[in-house]
Amino acid sequence: MAEPKSQPDTASSTIERERTHFKLLLAQNPNYFGSVEESPFKPVKKIAESTGYEQITCVGYHAGRGQLEATVQIKRPTGYGGDLCKAGTVEFVRFYLDYGDGAGWRDQDVVGFNVHDIPNANDCARAPTKPLTSVASLKITPRRKVCRLPVLPKVRAILAWQVIPPAGVPNYHPVWGNVLERHIQIQPWRWNFVAAVDLIATAAGKEIEFPPLYEELAEIPIPLPDPPDPPIAELAKLYTAQDKKGAAGRYAVEAHRFGLADLHAIRQESLLRPRLRRGENRGMEARRARPRSRDRAAAEGAGGYEL
Repeated sequence: MAEPKSQPDTASSTIERERTHFKLLLAQNPNYFGSVEESPFKPVKKIAESTGYEQITCVGYHAGRGQLEATVQIKRPTGYGGDLCKAGTVEFVRFYLDYGDGAGWRDQDVVGFNVHDIPNANDCARAPTKPLTSVASLKITPRRKVCRLPVLPKVRAILAWQVIPPAGVPNYHPVWGNVLERHIQIQPWRWNFVAAVDLIATAAGKEIEFPPLYEELAEIPIPLPDPPDPPIAELAKLYTAQDKKGAAGRYAVEAHRFGLADLHAIRQESLLRPRLRRGENRGMEARRARPRSRDRAAAEGAGGYEL
């Protein structure tokens, strides 16, 4: 079987003038690509969110690290400002969060990473090395609530090559790059003083700011025992609830899912029971065949073995 050939550089080596002279064109006309709204400059060639060279393919939140993350694919061997011996160019990613509270998009900040011209090739498994994948990460301090209230904001990531996406402009459309949105989940507060204040504020239906005087106490955990697992009868009542028409309720879940732990425990017990019985039988046989003491055997004259 013939070895697959590497992706030919010539297939994607033709680079547009709008790419090679990108910054020069913007210096001559800031609205050259039509990316500036209400600009006195007329666009020359409109280009918006071109993903032929780079593209965000995934955006999410790493709860353990407290980071927003955007996965970026670098698709071509050229068009990034030179090889690894050169300065290369920069891919910028700006993140926004919308908590759905009516305040709109909140600018979180921007990060960037270098990219270079890297020839197409095949890896040791004979698979093409393109696209290359990078992850842009941004440490944030998200808004939290107690565990009774899920926090599910929407994150928006804007990827732009060689231009920093402007701050506070969530509707910005990059020339080279794209925009991607997803819903994420923020971990709830641990039980601490902030969580207690937040719970009181929720019950009162209004915002309560944590007093600055007590900020040092904010993160001190309140020791509470972990809640026990709900009994299967309670889960069955919750997950098999029906509406007035007899249809499955909004929380309908198959019994084999919410009862998996109990089914597993029953199965383990059924598997262990025959072994325990066999063990008990062997123990009884061993006790029957156990030699008695010489004094007891001599006194009873029974041959030295218990019957």
